[in-house]
Amino acid sequence: MVASRPARRPLRARLGATLRWIHIYVSMLGFVAIAAFAGTGLTLNHPEWFANTEHTREFRGQLDAEQFLAEQSDSVRSQSIDRLGIVEALRARHTLRGRLADFSIDERECFLTFRGPAASAEVAIDRRTGEYTGSTTSLGFTALLNDLHRGHDTGPGWSLVIDAAAAILLIAACTGIGLLCLLKRRRRAGLVVAGSAGAALLVCYWILVR
Repeated sequence: MVASRPARRPLRARLGATLRWIHIYVSMLGFVAIAAFAGTGLTLNHPEWFANTEHTREFRGQLDAEQFLAEQSDSVRSQSIDRLGIVEALRARHTLRGRLADFSIDERECFLTFRGPAASAEVAIDRRTGEYTGSTTSLGFTALLNDLHRGHDTGPGWSLVIDAAAAILLIAACTGIGLLCLLKRRRRAGLVVAGSAGAALLVCYWILVR
């Protein structure tokens, strides 16, 4: 006697199981992102709730003009200046954070600006002597979280992290809707609630913002 094959599960059941599996594990991946974006949404919307912790530090020093800087009379002064060497020397001496946002040169000075999340620095260098003065500004931990939320001065790497988090949350939302549509008893009520929430957001925008 030949054993009968087990009956295949209906397509609806297999689809529901797959969506459930994706939804559960993707939601767990996105849990930290949801908490982080929710918390920083509050700090962005209510900056008055948090103390201003801005801190400024001034510094000065001197670079070897012959090593890093072109002579003032050099007609190719922009090309002769060791930009990378100057930036690395300043970072090593004064622990400057963030990306180099600007490196401008004139006949007398080089002026550098560094920008990072909740931090910035500015340095002016005398091309003739190599002497420089600068300052750093730090805005504190809350400002750091806010800039990470917005991707402000965080670089392309963090931008990819934000994109990945957004994709994870979008997948979690879509699989959740898919699961809801497979539940006959709750489908209509769930879609009505989701549609009402979307309509409420549009009404709030129309009345409060537009």
